[in-house]
Amino acid sequence: RSFRTSPKFQYGYQTPRDHREAITLDRQNGNEKWQEATTVESGQLKECRTFLDTGKFANVGMPKGHQLTKAHFVCACKASGRHEARLVANGNLTDVPLDSVCAGVVSLRGLRSALFLAERNGLDPWATDTGNACLEARTDEKVCINAGKAFGELEGHLLVIKAAFHRLRSSRRRFGDPLAESLVQLGFFQSRAEPQMFPRRSAKGECCEMIATHVDDLAFAVDQPQQLVDQLTEGPFHFKLKGSGPLNLNLGCGFGGDPDDTLFIDPKRHIERLLTSCQDMFGELPD
Repeated sequence: RSFRTSPKFQYGYQTPRDHREAITLDRQNGNEKWQEATTVESGQLKECRTFLDTGKFANVGMPKGHQLTKAHFVCACKASGRHEARLVANGNLTDVPLDSVCAGVVSLRGLRSALFLAERNGLDPWATDTGNACLEARTDEKVCINAGKAFGELEGHLLVIKAAFHRLRSSRRRFGDPLAESLVQLGFFQSRAEPQMFPRRSAKGECCEMIATHVDDLAFAVDQPQQLVDQLTEGPFHFKLKGSGPLNLNLGCGFGGDPDDTLFIDPKRHIERLLTSCQDMFGELPD
């Protein structure tokens, strides 16, 4: 029972459970790292037009056909010490949709197949990540919230959720659908055996190019990888891709290359993170 109230730590930093505790921890630590993290998240929500402000909740009341839920900040600390905050909805308070709410993820076998084809065809595998993936899509759920203190000047307002907000029941699926449609428009097709693998014939017709998706993480091997990144970030798609470049980390697994450029799995970065965490928590490294 004490699990919900006892202090929570990540990589040697105490992480707050709500906005009020974030302010308290900043005061104790003599900085504003958690408040800065929540400010960054609020700015991204505003940029993505996540909410529709309908006015004071006491004046407008509930829109017809909508469900009322809650929202709260989830804070986390990365291995690098970077503080992050994400505003999420209490999707468990809303009705379960009749349609599927899941976004597909590539299997380990599928990812290995894509990397094998890349090596076989002499293609350099790349990886990229979609920032604020769920917010890139619109939601078809009719959900609203009564804004709390974490919303600042919007406190007490009725906000209708328009984007596929984090932890709404259907948010992951709502992002997965437009991503798949975008890849099909670029000439890829969805594999029947592995739905989250998207192959296509290269422009010269010499080999098979491949994209493997894991919700918002993409690993791909194409003839012109930078051109693919530009196509997804520009034009009609406007995905906010980050960390695009040659594959060295994907889904927590590191990758490297032998002197002859043969690709291999590299656990070095994962081991370094474990050692750093051990040093921060216990003050010394294991024997």
